[in-house]
Amino acid sequence: MAFRGKFKNSYRPWAVVCLAFLSGSTLLSAQTLIFPQIADGGGIRSEIILTNPTNLEDSGTIAFKDGNGNALSLMFDGMPQSSISYSVPAGGVLKLESDGAGITQTGYATVVSDNPNSQITGTVIYNLNGFEVSVPSSSLSPQHHVFAERDFTADTGIALANPGDQDISIALLLLDQNGQTAGQATIELLAGAQLAQFIDQFFIGIDSDFQGSVHTQSDSEFAMVGFRQKTSGSLATLGTSTTAFSPGNGSQGEDPCGNALGNGDEIVQGPPGPEGADRDNPFRSLTVHPTNPNTLIVGTERNGFLKSTDGGTTWERFRFGLRHSDGLYTEIYDIGISRSDPEIVFSVTTGGGPGPLTGSLPSNSGGAYKSEDGGLNWARINCGIQQNGGRTTAVYADPANPLHAILAISGGETSFFGEGISAGQYIEGGIYATTDGGATWERLDVAPNDERSEYVYFREASSNPSLLFTFALNRDNPELSPGFLKSIDGGSTWSQFAPTMQNKGISYFDVSADGIRLYAVADSDLDRALYRSTDGGNTWQSFPIFTSGYTLTVSPQDSNRILYGQIDGLYLSTDGLLTNNKVFSSDDRMADLVFAPSNPSIVYAITQGYVLYKSLDEGNSFTQIRNLRDDVLNSSP
Repeated sequence: MAFRGKFKNSYRPWAVVCLAFLSGSTLLSAQTLIFPQIADGGGIRSEIILTNPTNLEDSGTIAFKDGNGNALSLMFDGMPQSSISYSVPAGGVLKLESDGAGITQTGYATVVSDNPNSQITGTVIYNLNGFEVSVPSSSLSPQHHVFAERDFTADTGIALANPGDQDISIALLLLDQNGQTAGQATIELLAGAQLAQFIDQFFIGIDSDFQGSVHTQSDSEFAMVGFRQKTSGSLATLGTSTTAFSPGNGSQGEDPCGNALGNGDEIVQGPPGPEGADRDNPFRSLTVHPTNPNTLIVGTERNGFLKSTDGGTTWERFRFGLRHSDGLYTEIYDIGISRSDPEIVFSVTTGGGPGPLTGSLPSNSGGAYKSEDGGLNWARINCGIQQNGGRTTAVYADPANPLHAILAISGGETSFFGEGISAGQYIEGGIYATTDGGATWERLDVAPNDERSEYVYFREASSNPSLLFTFALNRDNPELSPGFLKSIDGGSTWSQFAPTMQNKGISYFDVSADGIRLYAVADSDLDRALYRSTDGGNTWQSFPIFTSGYTLTVSPQDSNRILYGQIDGLYLSTDGLLTNNKVFSSDDRMADLVFAPSNPSIVYAITQGYVLYKSLDEGNSFTQIRNLRDDVLNSSP
């Protein structure tokens, strides 16, 4: 979850008023959304946006209450209302906006659906003096863990809400970068009450220059959200982890899924440059926001996440929640942003290679991660893949349903042993799906030998997102490769196609917006070529390239416009690979290419070595924007 926009001349009281809402309370019901803080009046307007991703109408009631749990009347269309009945059509949305008239009133709101199986989701947007702050949902839990920092450029606050009918006691623990206790506090939160303060108000005497985390815990579930306010006026929420924690010994109790925070709250620099097998590779992680072409996220090989909101000019590093070992973060292979709720971001990683995510083996830092604040903070989501998720290499976020995602685990042999794992043991992979936002994953029955395959990535036909593609390769015996796989139902079921390409070493591929044209890069000792199909994969034509596999992408608005990497730079074809032109030269290997989904005139390219290029003319020309290693990673350790 994250705030959008900036407040000019921000003051602490406004930051406290403009806080988040959370959802999924077990204190109330599974079909209840909770807004622990809502505000109206004094120039502040609240927009409540509900989305219904199902094929059934959803109806219910929105109720407003003050901090003591009493009915709170807010002005909508000139009328005071303490509750509003709502109805959202199947696949539809509903937006309500308060008037913002009168004095400022604050409280909280509940959205209760009449449907016990409701999947209603929502966002609240606060409007203040022409600026807006947008916040999606999170979860209730008896414990929360959030990144915290305080210095001359930024401050951190947290908001706590108790929507239950019993008073609760909450213990707060301030931890430094090494996980050592730096402060303690206890608060009593009455039934229906809420409290929002900056960390120096909870922990008296905190250092003026502090970086670490805040852990909160109670015997009952409660809501919590953190926020970071910069002196420049920008405001961002900080998502929380809900992992149990005990100071001095890491995770508390059993961790059957490998989801414990571990050392993820300790921020480390990561390597200062490529070394050995680490080549500063972004893999396939360059990802552009589905509706904002200036917002993009890049994963790194050992340095965490990078995010830009101004088209690649400036960047921030985000690492909270990521495990690391010997100063090295997990390798980030792929990223998927939910189109229906872009604050929801899934990422898949590999630690020390194939293996389990539990215990202390080198593979345990890999697996799947999720952010609910646009990539600022991350939590591990590995229930269902904990035995084999150490080498998770592809992910796809359903554009219509933020609770649905698909990932692929590439099988392979271990390079370590111990804890029941033998050296060289083959760890099986496969394709897995979640329908509950990553809380659990289930293996899909895809094709023969799919468990002994490596997966490239997932690609959708952008004009028909139910049409998905991937490629599965068995490197030990290509004749056993599942090859190209296709789903026509958004990833629920899969079938093999393109049998003549089954044993090709496909390293990259892409599909046209309608899914009819496919382009692929074959990379094996026997076959290095570009391939094209103009009939959905039934027949293929090859175009020799005589180099090892490099990235390739197709324009979503012109199926003949292809950008692809070569050993000496980037090339463009505007006639479906019949001819090509060299766009620019580069000594670095092209790692990833992306047309911005909302504006295909904008194209981003990134190399191994983290050099980022940008095109504003559909790939006809590119400008180098940043060397992310020199300009960001090494300048912002």
